[in-house]
Amino acid sequence: MAQFEGRVAFFETDAVALPFDDDRFETVYSAHMLYHIADSAAQAAAIREMMRVLKPGGSLILSIANPRPVLFPARFITRVVADTPGLNTLARKLKGPSPIPYKPMRLSWYKRQISGLTQIEMVSGGIASTKFNQSVSELSGVGKSLWSLFDALDRKAPELAARLGNYAVIMGRK
Repeated sequence: MAQFEGRVAFFETDAVALPFDDDRFETVYSAHMLYHIADSAAQAAAIREMMRVLKPGGSLILSIANPRPVLFPARFITRVVADTPGLNTLARKLKGPSPIPYKPMRLSWYKRQISGLTQIEMVSGGIASTKFNQSVSELSGVGKSLWSLFDALDRKAPELAARLGNYAVIMGRK
């Protein structure tokens, strides 16, 4: 445990067995961690633990990867192959093992896991990937048009933007 000016403490712990009392925190925030748990049952257990330590009226915020970003066909196809029995085994043989687990569940699966919460909302956590950001400048003609479209989509249809893009944020209140 590390202390930061007496207001913040950092703990290294197992996400599926949090060492905190029930109803302890006003906000529980998880950023890009859940989909690195290799097993969907363990991901669900981690979410249950987050909900357990959340105070009534508190907010849960999950920042996650969208496994099927429609606006990015290469990533979409990669995830479909990774989730298809037989094809995934062949892909692992060709590519080799991943150094860390990567198992993003469908966005609807994450929303079902927190269905006991109220005011559930999903917004875009980033339509484009970092690689896209680095390769398509907002200063070029095409890039400027794409970024304008992404910004408008984020503002006008945040749940649709989350489903189309690479990342999503799902929030709910206990």
